[in-house]
Parts: sequence; structure tokens; C-alpha cells
Amino acid sequence: MKRRGIFIKVFIYTSIFIALLVCVTVVVFSQQFVSFYNSSQLQQITNSYQRLVEELQNSPNDQLIGKALAFHESNQSFEFFIEGKDGSILFSTPNANVSKSVNGTLMVMIHVNQDYTLRANSTSGMGENFKGLAIKALAVLALMLMISVFGALAFARQMTQPIKQLAQLTQKMANLEDVPKGPERKDELGALAADVHYMYGKLKDEIKKEREIEETQAHFFSAASHELKTPIAAMSVILEAIDNNVFEPSEVPEQLRLCRKMVEEQGRLVGEILGLSSLETPKVDLQAYLIKDLVESAISPYLPLVESRGQTLIINAQDTLVVTDSSLFQKAFSNILLNAIQNTPTGGRISVFSEERESSSRLCVLNEGARIPEELLLKLFEPFFRQDKSRNRADGRSGLGLTIVKRMLTTLEVPFGLENAESGVLFWMEIPVCVEIE
Repeated sequence: MKRRGIFIKVFIYTSIFIALLVCVTVVVFSQQFVSFYNSSQLQQITNSYQRLVEELQNSPNDQLIGKALAFHESNQSFEFFIEGKDGSILFSTPNANVSKSVNGTLMVMIHVNQDYTLRANSTSGMGENFKGLAIKALAVLALMLMISVFGALAFARQMTQPIKQLAQLTQKMANLEDVPKGPERKDELGALAADVHYMYGKLKDEIKKEREIEETQAHFFSAASHELKTPIAAMSVILEAIDNNVFEPSEVPEQLRLCRKMVEEQGRLVGEILGLSSLETPKVDLQAYLIKDLVESAISPYLPLVESRGQTLIINAQDTLVVTDSSLFQKAFSNILLNAIQNTPTGGRISVFSEERESSSRLCVLNEGARIPEELLLKLFEPFFRQDKSRNRADGRSGLGLTIVKRMLTTLEVPFGLENAESGVLFWMEIPVCVEIE
């Protein structure tokens, strides 16, 4: 069954309501009109016979007939009769209805004296006037109903047009089509349309983020499977060779130690993958910390590695109070620092310093003597990406360090960047400062 559109419903309901309102108004005012018309007619009839009544009241009873006949001769359109108190007719005009029950006309009773009463009917001219007024009233009623129908039509169109447009837009939104924002309205429909467009924008953003996450996860799992598959295949070949006595007995312990090292590397890699997976929905505990304390706490475990490589680590972090999650921050900063140590030449210098901004503190890590091709800067944040393809897992690099950094800083909503500086490679992050409430 075909559904009725909202325009038809609004038009029908509005037309019925207006028609009922017009009918009730007509009924109420018609009663008042009829009452007023009858009163007017009675008053007019009474005034018409006032001169005759005065003459009859001032004349003896034997002259009543003569006075009535003389009045009738000068006013032949009037119909009346004079009745005695016993019901006898003293005088009657030729066309007067003496039955005392006249349908459709008004009858006025005027007392002449204690013995006689004058009864008069409404004239035909008055009836014609009433008929003409009734026709005009019906014409006005028809015109009012017609105007009401056209008014209901215009009202229904005005009310339903923006709703229909909004319904069409939401249908396009459901199909994820591009929907331009329509003209602004200052009423509830305008507010509803604005809210729908806002929700649609948020939905598109969420869908975009979801697709990006799906693509990232697909790429991640593809890379992870490759990273895990290669050493497993290598171990399988070694163990199969041992089982088939390919190696000399003296070479077997060395091959087993190599397999053990691969297993340890795989375990570490799996641990990093699991750690990265746990960052999908991390709990963030924002508190105020001195940035200097956070940096020194994260750097201390890496000081022996810096000394062993003959590198110089310069720290110039200020005593600025920032708002962050200490656990997530230190994990991210540790990966940044380790990446800087590994990519700084032996005997090189690494600088860690902070700069005050308007509403944040920029923490920077600069490893001098390094350089990254511009086309590779963004790719370094991809899972398992290595700038130097000749390096393998033996150098302790899994290719997940900067991926973990990106995930943590994005969770903390901390802007960051990696760029080439004049003296080396600079990694920076903007940590919001703590606002003191007076």
C-alpha cells in the first residue's frame, strides 16, 4: 500500500480543522444573525403600525373598523386583522391570515385596548430581504471555505517542503553521498538541519578514521606476518638440516645457539607487537609534572648505552609544569631517545632541550650528524619500516619504535614532528603546560 506523504497529511488535517472552525463560526453567528433579524423585523412591523394603533386607541369601538379600513387603503401591502378578546374578528385585510399560526413569517400582536388586539404579519418585502441576506451569507461561507482550502494548501506546502528536503538529504547521507549544506533557517527546522549535517560530518570522520585504522591494521598484520615468517622459516631450515645430519657435529651447538637467538628476537618482537596492540584503547591519567623530572627519569636507563657508544648527551630541559600521562609519555620518549642513540654516529652528540611556547612546552631531541631523506620522513612511522635495508634484527631494531611513539602521542593528543635540521635530525613534541587557577 502506497504511503501518504506528509504534505497530504498536513493538508488534510489543516483543511479539516479550518473547515470545522469556519462551520462552528457560521453556526454561532447565524443564530445571532437570525435573532437580530427577527428583532429588527418585529421592531419594523411595530413602527409601521404605530400610527394606526394610536388612532385606534383614541377612537371609540364603533369607529375602529373605519379607521382600520382607511389605514388599509393607504397601505395596501400591509396585512393585519383586529381581534376581540373573545376571538372574534372585527376587521381583516383581504390577504390576512387569521389562523394565528403562520409558518415562515413573523406575527406581531399589539393591544389596542382592553377589548381588541391588532395582529399583523410581516410584509413580503421583508421576506425577500431575508432571502437575499441568506444567499449572501451562503456565498460568503463558500468564499471562506475556498480561502481556507487555499490557505491550508499554502500552509502545508510551506511546512512540509523543508521537511521533504531534509528527508532527501538524509537519504543521500545514508548512502554516504556528498551533501552540501543548505540555506540557513532561524527556526527549529534550521536547527534540526544543522544538527543533522553536524552528525553527518562526524559520521564521515568516524568512517574515515575507521577505514584508516582498518588499512593500517591490514598493513601492520601483513608486515608482522612477514617479520615473523622469515626467522621461523630460517629456524625450520636449520633444524631440518640438523635432523638430516647436514652439519658436522661440531657445528650443531653453534647452529642451535643461532636458533635460540632467533627465538629470543621473535619473543621480543612479539612482546612489542602485543604492547602496540594494547595501545588501541589505553587509559589516560593526566596529571601535572615537571618536564625536567620526566626527561631525567626516562634518560637514566640509557646512560650506559650512550657511554658505551662514546656519545655525548646534553640535557637542557626547563622546570616547566606540564600536563600528561607519565607512563605513556616515558614510553614514547624512551623510544625517541633510543632511536636517536641508534642513529647517531659513534662519538656523536645528542641534545635534549625544551622551549617555552604560549600554551605548551616544546620538547626536542636532536641527534647531530644524522640525515634522513625527505621522502622517508613520514614512512619512518609505518610499522616495521627501516631506513637502512641492509640492517637486520641483530642490531635490536624491530621497526616498531616510531610506530609506538606515534600511537602514544596521538592518544595523548600531543602534536609532534620529525624533520631535518641544520646539524642533524630533530624530533619535537608540543606538551600542554599546566594552567594555574587563581
